[in-house]
Amino acid sequence: MAKKITILVRSCPYGMATSAEAFRGVVGLAGMDHKVKVVFVDDGIYSLKKDQHPEIIEMKDISKGYATIGDFDAENYILEEDMKERNLSPDDFALGNIINKDELKKIIDDSDVVMSFS
Repeated sequence: MAKKITILVRSCPYGMATSAEAFRGVVGLAGMDHKVKVVFVDDGIYSLKKDQHPEIIEMKDISKGYATIGDFDAENYILEEDMKERNLSPDDFALGNIINKDELKKIIDDSDVVMSFS
């Protein structure tokens, strides 16, 4: 039976494997026909930022991976309050729907499972 799963990505995309592990989880769960929503909060919002240059530290651009999850009917969201706290705007992101805390609460309340990658 398919579940509604929300994945919270809370940490920066580089320097640790958290964002990459969240991406692997998204692909695996969505590939099993679960309805997956990925919400980027805290420093996790940097995972979707445009103009990343991770090749400097010999890494791959994680935002390119997250851009493909729509192929699995998964959805990306960015928490507006965390975006503003970091002096970023919607134009700074390659993809993702901007949501506020009330919308995040609704997404979480509607979920069967919530996973946090910190």
